[in-house]
Amino acid sequence: MATALKGDLRILLRTILEPGITGVTGGVVQTIDIFKSIANGTGADQADRVWYDSAALGSSANTTIDLAGSLEDVCGNAISFAKVTGIVLQNRSTTCTLAIGPNASNGFGSGTVWSGTTPRSLVRPGGALCWYDPAGAAVTAATADLIYLENLTAASCDYRILILGKSA
Repeated sequence: MATALKGDLRILLRTILEPGITGVTGGVVQTIDIFKSIANGTGADQADRVWYDSAALGSSANTTIDLAGSLEDVCGNAISFAKVTGIVLQNRSTTCTLAIGPNASNGFGSGTVWSGTTPRSLVRPGGALCWYDPAGAAVTAATADLIYLENLTAASCDYRILILGKSA
């Protein structure tokens, strides 16, 4: 089935720091607002592949996501990534910590998303991780295509993950 992808990436963090001085009103606003409109294609700020999963990892369990293997999009189409442009991982648990990074063998993102071959980003309870690169990080089948996801705690952990990328 032919598909076309479009979407938006939005990250907003806005704070107001009030001085707490009697007679002084207002505050200082600090904002980081990142917005990217993503069109269908394989150029900069474009994508034509997306994979999404909402699942649970059992107590101290792990899984490997093969970016050039057996993934299917929500329409049931087999997909393979040539480049990954975005990863969003949301830890929906209130007690578990997740670790994500390149797999020890054939790991994706070593030196492009993560520094080194087996570093892990930790996503604590209720937390999230968002990585985005408009050009994308290369996926190489059987060499650099596996993402490792691990539950570091002794309880089941619910999560959502979305991986955005390009076919070429």
